[in-house]
Amino acid sequence: MTNTQIYEAAAAAGIRISSIAPLYAAIARGDVSQQFSVPAVNVRGLTTLTAAAIFRAAKQGDVGAFIFELARSEMGYTEQPPEVFVPLILAGALEAGWKGPVFIQGDHYQAKAARSGVPVVGEIDAIKALVRSSIAAGMLNIDIDMSTLVDLEKTSVAEQQIPNVRYTNELVSYIRSLESGIAVSIGGELGHIGGTNSTKEECEVFLSQVAGLRKLSIQTGTEHGGVVNADGTLAKMTVDFNLHKELTEFIRSRFGLAGTVQHGASTLPDEAFVRLPQVKAVEVHLATGIQNLVFDHPAFPSELTKQFENWIFAKRAAERKENMTDAQFVYRERKRVWGPFKQQLLEMSPSAAEQLSQAIEWRMGEFFNWLGVKGTRSLVDGLITHQEFVPDLSIVSGFPDDTAVTDGLAD
Repeated sequence: MTNTQIYEAAAAAGIRISSIAPLYAAIARGDVSQQFSVPAVNVRGLTTLTAAAIFRAAKQGDVGAFIFELARSEMGYTEQPPEVFVPLILAGALEAGWKGPVFIQGDHYQAKAARSGVPVVGEIDAIKALVRSSIAAGMLNIDIDMSTLVDLEKTSVAEQQIPNVRYTNELVSYIRSLESGIAVSIGGELGHIGGTNSTKEECEVFLSQVAGLRKLSIQTGTEHGGVVNADGTLAKMTVDFNLHKELTEFIRSRFGLAGTVQHGASTLPDEAFVRLPQVKAVEVHLATGIQNLVFDHPAFPSELTKQFENWIFAKRAAERKENMTDAQFVYRERKRVWGPFKQQLLEMSPSAAEQLSQAIEWRMGEFFNWLGVKGTRSLVDGLITHQEFVPDLSIVSGFPDDTAVTDGLAD
């Protein structure tokens, strides 16, 4: 089917591209008694297969609160701009027989800094172009991430946050100007993931000057992709879980946000996920863990794994850090194979594809259970009452020209 046909078939089947804003508003008001953290899954490749598996797990667990997402940088190296990504998710919904709201999010719409506190020339305009194409395609949930512009050369928190405040406000205003009957759910980011943990003072400074956000991403000790040992295994990350509780309670009561967001979570120990709803993290981003499940699965074609490694050593050699082992290098870079090997991945044997699909469905069932979102279907269905979304397929993103400036940024 063409993209137009996919959108039409999805609408006819009762699949509704939606904004999660009404759910987050209800949480902020204290109208939701069930304690849960919404999983947001970055689907870097095998997108329809993965989406269908996640929808099946959601049907099995009566789950309504879950998000599909892709970061700005991921869109480049996975070759999935919004107008490609959204139809692939909808195709997965059709394959799984899903009906009801579908939340699709632009993750880490992030600016690269030319120097401390100053974006690269043209960055904000490039992000605006991406926002426009994202909303046109149906990504009605956008995470603005100007945390890379926080000016750490300044001494006070107020001065450090000036660029973050300025450009977040500019992008919030731009998003609101594009809305047409459906309020886009917007998130902001306080501090760069992988940096120093966030503080209450930073929340106060930032949110007292930025309006219109539904949630706030904070740093609690995690790092995107996890911390990799010399042998390629993952080191244990130390997470300040109580920081979520402290800051969620503060920003919910003081500023009316739904709560804090945990990034870089999917490589945490399994027992960590049970704690996130307990400490009131409203949203949890899962990316690398799903990728690892696919690439490390026994059914994944070994010949493809070897091709990945050869490609990484040949094409990504300049990115290798001093003293980095082969295992560390391959682990860090293998996310970049999704785009170059897209066709080979789609052509894997039906048996391998089926085993991977089942593994993703099973794993997402675990995440849904741990994060407390089982049984949220009726809650979501009751809250998402905005008008039906109509895509504008005449608007496309700026890829591939836009990808170079985001090549090394977080996802």
